[in-house]
Amino acid sequence: MVQSATSRELKNKNSENQISYILFRKRPEQTLMFKKKKIREEFDEIFKSGDEEKIKTMLAENPWLLEEWQGKMDTTIEGQKEIIAALGVMEDELVGPVPIDELSYSLRVDFNIQKEEAEILNILAESETLGLVKKVQGGGWTLTVEGGKVCDNYLNTHIGNLGLNS
Repeated sequence: MVQSATSRELKNKNSENQISYILFRKRPEQTLMFKKKKIREEFDEIFKSGDEEKIKTMLAENPWLLEEWQGKMDTTIEGQKEIIAALGVMEDELVGPVPIDELSYSLRVDFNIQKEEAEILNILAESETLGLVKKVQGGGWTLTVEGGKVCDNYLNTHIGNLGLNS
């Protein structure tokens, strides 16, 4: 069978289009990754807003988010507990509100933790929204009743590691 030049060109053109389609189409796993990235970004925004209903809804719709955030939250919560514990130690020592430089000093000396004051202030601000600490108008920070419980629990479980039992 003899094909005309136009017919062969058309077949070649179709083959090129198929190859282009194969090379440049999005694969299902790429689409899934893109969707997950978009969902993560949306969840970050909702999490920052603090809307508990929306957070619960997103976690129910996307159970994989919970696993991802579990690790992040464990690290964040541990850092928060360390700062709350240091605040409690210094609040007892100073018998009053704790200035940020004293809190930073306690973290370094008592807990062997190096953190920038800006990071400490961010964590304190987050803790304040959770009702664990309170900023005092004259300067400094104090624990709330709930923050005191977090502090006591942290110190009781880590006292051997900290050398504060003397």
